[in-house]
This record gives sequence, C-alpha cells and structure tokens, in this order.
Amino acid sequence: MNRFIFCLVVLLQLPLPSFGQTLENVTKLYDDLFSSYRRNIIPMNNHSEPIEISLAFYLLSINSFREIEETLVLTGGLSVIWKDASLSWNPEDYGNTYSLEVDSTDIWIPWIYLINNAKEFEPIGFDSAFRVYINSSGFVQYSPGSILEAKCQTDISKFPLDTQPCLLEFLSWSGHAGTYKLISSFDEVNLDYYTKNSNWEVVTGDTYAQLDPRGYYRFFMRLSLKREPVYYIVMIVLPTMLLSLLNPLVFLLPVESGERISLAMTVLLSYAILFNTCFSINSSIL
Repeated sequence: MNRFIFCLVVLLQLPLPSFGQTLENVTKLYDDLFSSYRRNIIPMNNHSEPIEISLAFYLLSINSFREIEETLVLTGGLSVIWKDASLSWNPEDYGNTYSLEVDSTDIWIPWIYLINNAKEFEPIGFDSAFRVYINSSGFVQYSPGSILEAKCQTDISKFPLDTQPCLLEFLSWSGHAGTYKLISSFDEVNLDYYTKNSNWEVVTGDTYAQLDPRGYYRFFMRLSLKREPVYYIVMIVLPTMLLSLLNPLVFLLPVESGERISLAMTVLLSYAILFNTCFSINSSIL
C-alpha cells in the first residue's frame, strides 16, 4: 500500500502532457465540475467503507524548544491525498487537460488537527487559502502548512548532552474510523526543504498511522532532537570547571598574605556573575 501511495504522490507531482488545452477548455472543465458540486458533503461513494486519506509530513524548520514549558515550535506542512469521485473527468473531452488547480475553498477537504497543540485548537492551514491539485482520476492533493506548537515531555538530566523525543499526534477530529481512514504515505518525515537549526539536530523522524481504542485513526510524527552542546560547553561547563579548580587554591596561599578571604570572595562573585550571565543567555534552561 505504501509503495502504491508513493507512486501516486510522484505521479501527482509530475507535469502531465497537455496537448491542445486552452483557457476555454480549463474554464469549461471548472464549470462542469463545480456546477453541482457540494463542498459540505463528504465524497463517499460507498458509505459502508471509509474514505482513505494519505498523509505525509514535511518538516521545514525547528524554531525553538522551550524546555520549561515543554513546548516544541516548528514550521511544517502536511501532504493530504484522497480520492473525490465527483471530481474526475475524461481529459480528451477538455483538450487533454489532465489536471486542475483550484482554491481550497472550492472543494471538500478533511480538516486535520494537531491533538497535542500548545495554542489555538484549529485545523492545520485553517487560516490560509492553500491551492489544491486535482488530477483527472479524481485524486486530490492538499498541502497545508503552519507554525506548530506541540507539547512534548522533556528530560534535561543529561544537559547539555541530551536528546529530546517529541511525538506529534494528528487527528481528523469529527471523523471516526467508519468515515475516515488515515494512512501514512511514508515511514519517515520528509526533510527535502528542511533548514538546519544551530541548536538542535534532527536525529530521527518517523511517521505512522494507527487505529486507537476509541475508534479513531491517528497520524503520528515522531522526532528525536539532539542538542548541539558546543555553545553550552563553552559558555557554562568550562567556566564552571575553571572556577571549581580555582576554589581550592585559596588554601595554597600563605596565611601571612591575608589574601585568602579576598580570593574566596572573588571566586564566589565570579560564580554569581557566571550564573547571572547564563540565565540571561538562556532563561529556559537555568
């Protein structure tokens, strides 16, 4: 099934031959398709079987990871593919027009929600008008994107050499297993358009779909993020180790010098300045 979906996605993204098509052909096709189309009705020919919705996740960037709030902020997009039989046509009747691009407000689309959202609970891409690609067989590709904030449990016990896992859960909120069947198009997160983050490295990124005990299909995107430790080692670990080495040197000074208390107070003040600097640099860690 995954190979079939992969081939379908590739075919949808390839330019198809369009010999002789004109603006009049495209206009006529649009008018014929949408003259009696009802975007509020789920396109299910057989209501005894759920409509299959294939999902893939495209990660664009890791914006921030707020450990104290246990919130991951990222920019990403979904590739959503399904079949709408009422949007199929014979290309030869319309000047060999094999595909049509329309606004997402013209057709029925499945609303996909991020369950462990840390802000407004809205469908992905709800506040933007993304274009929809329709092919002559009735397959529809909708690719909404957004800045997502997800709640993720954190463990900083190994800071700054830690790796943080994060699981994003997506769901078609009002559609149970009898209506919608979510399928993962790929086994991994797509990183073709990913912009690297200087603080976090994406170690692994998996995607999968499964049926939960409540009777709903869920789509999961699991990330494993490794912290880049060099900055924190230079700014926190090394100065702390240096001050720790200076502290015992107080007892090497002769008593007659009278500088033991002065050196001890200087080291103590250095600690205070270091911690204050670290807190101002990254208040989410300290």
